[in-house]
Amino acid sequence: MCFCTVLVLKISVVLSILLLVLFNVLDIIEGGQNLNEVTMKGKLLLVVCFVLNSFLIAILCAGLYAAIRQNLKLMQMLIFALVSYFLGKMSLWIVAGNQGGVVELVVTHHWYKLTLVAAVICILLLTCFCLRVKDDDGEDPPFR
Repeated sequence: MCFCTVLVLKISVVLSILLLVLFNVLDIIEGGQNLNEVTMKGKLLLVVCFVLNSFLIAILCAGLYAAIRQNLKLMQMLIFALVSYFLGKMSLWIVAGNQGGVVELVVTHHWYKLTLVAAVICILLLTCFCLRVKDDDGEDPPFR
């Protein structure tokens, strides 16, 4: 369990969500600029990446609301969505790595990797925040 207060965790979760949205937008922009430089397989991977990023941006808007209002169910759904996003991006990275050459370099650029790191940080902070909110609500006492 984290020793931070609810306010510190809430601010850190909101900032990490905003940072993840920023990295996703930059990933979409970088992918759009690289769209003309790849083969058809690379374009398909970039389109899948665009779809993942677009869905996550929409979900993160709801997650921002959930973090501010401390809605536990929405935050738990956001954790599930972030884990699914992370697994999807990692599998996309593996597929692009198997293509090799230019496709890997164009699809998995630095913004792509930063979105993965930011997603993991957001998952960790959001998990700590959910645990703190649940603990402060007095739901499910630990040892009774």
